[in-house]
Amino acid sequence: MEPFHHTRSVEKITLPSGRTVELTKFDAPAKQHSALHVCQHCGSKLVEPVAWREREPGQWQLTLRCPECWRTSTSIHPAAEVEQLDQTLDAAQGSILADLYSLSRANMVADVEQFIGALRSDLVLPEDF
Repeated sequence: MEPFHHTRSVEKITLPSGRTVELTKFDAPAKQHSALHVCQHCGSKLVEPVAWREREPGQWQLTLRCPECWRTSTSIHPAAEVEQLDQTLDAAQGSILADLYSLSRANMVADVEQFIGALRSDLVLPEDF
């Protein structure tokens, strides 16, 4: 049997008077149906932890935020779920770093080719250094 979690979401609303209020909505207890990196409101797979603390051994309180719909939720999860989120985030970080390396390399190749072209066209002078 899966545990039930209480979740909350925080939303800022600007009233016609210009005053901004923050509404906190507590959802009824519900089973966790998806991985922690998936937004339960919009389905985005980019949910990120913004705060965390250990509540008791094996239980973590996480505040998660979706960068697409900006929903925030705070809930308590067993260590196994948090470890799975950590592994998902590590894999995503690896993918981003691989893309960054590839893009940096492509940019460097383009810069070198442009410099070689300038050298061949005799456009580089001693004054350029």
